[in-house]
Amino acid sequence: AHRWVQHMSALANVTLLTQTRPGRTPASAQLPQTTVVEWPELQLPRQFERRLAHDKAQEEATAGTTLGYWYGRLAQAQLAQRRYADAYASATRAVEVQRESGALPSSDRMQDAQFQQLQALFGLERWKEADGVAAGMLQAAVDDPVARARIDSAVLQAILHVRNGRADAGLQRIDGSARYRARNFGEAHPRTVESKAVRAMAYQALRRDRDALSDYEIVFRSLFAPET
Repeated sequence: AHRWVQHMSALANVTLLTQTRPGRTPASAQLPQTTVVEWPELQLPRQFERRLAHDKAQEEATAGTTLGYWYGRLAQAQLAQRRYADAYASATRAVEVQRESGALPSSDRMQDAQFQQLQALFGLERWKEADGVAAGMLQAAVDDPVARARIDSAVLQAILHVRNGRADAGLQRIDGSARYRARNFGEAHPRTVESKAVRAMAYQALRRDRDALSDYEIVFRSLFAPET
């Protein structure tokens, strides 16, 4: 059960971070939208692959940005199917195409593709590589406060600390967030539960079992409440 909470909290957090923050219009706003895959049997990645073939022919005219966008959409569909290795390959190609087309390292398009890399690496439990991707994103966002707000998340950074053997740093990063959210949003609020799930991971890594169980109790009470 702990492993399930740990995994779901990580993936939910990265998904949340991909939402556009105030102060910036998403780079994909002018691009056509398509259905997000929710179930493996829909087989929608084939539609994205056909679209990629079409857009590849237009790559020179669009400087590769449209092609990069559709690689990202393919990665999103593969993530929904839990095809994490395929999703990582597609997201990595999206990053490469965006970089080759001159996209800014901290742009929304680049960050969206990198968040998909993170989701895939979390699914594959390749924590060291995920740590490297996140560190690169932080470095790229030094002079971009909007981009930095997206990646410099207490929940995400704490998970990376804990899973890469830095449990003390992880607890230090998440504890303030858990306390703030509990005080301002309430113990049952989803954001509070998210922070406490990650704090429980840090406590458990530090062998502070009683503290970990206290947080897990709140997490499981929320997860298995009748209304959820």
